[in-house]
Amino acid sequence: MSNRTDDRTDRRRHFIPEWAAKRGVKQADIVRATGADKGAVHRWFAEDVIPTEKYLKPLADFLDVEEVVDLFRDPDDDWMAKMFRDKTEQQKEAAITMLRLFFEQHADPEPPARSRSGR
Repeated sequence: MSNRTDDRTDRRRHFIPEWAAKRGVKQADIVRATGADKGAVHRWFAEDVIPTEKYLKPLADFLDVEEVVDLFRDPDDDWMAKMFRDKTEQQKEAAITMLRLFFEQHADPEPPARSRSGR
């Protein structure tokens, strides 16, 4: 059974390249830290191949993610999920209400119309 993604889908299987970029880590650093073969690490990045179970925990530790499952989430989306994780429904609703008000009050006005001269 292959760990490669099906070419018919646009769905990402993991976000290892994004986590590495966020942490300022190169493939060579991952090879040294995890003991994985450089060809395997290249496939994790270039072909969206999922690392074998042997490497998932060391990789998660090296990339400083809380849990292995975090490797399968975009690192830029993670902060909001964590922020809301332990909140009550009332706290979540209050935060959503505040965000709605903020964006209504700070909505960008329509861009000014351009003149025919482009100025």
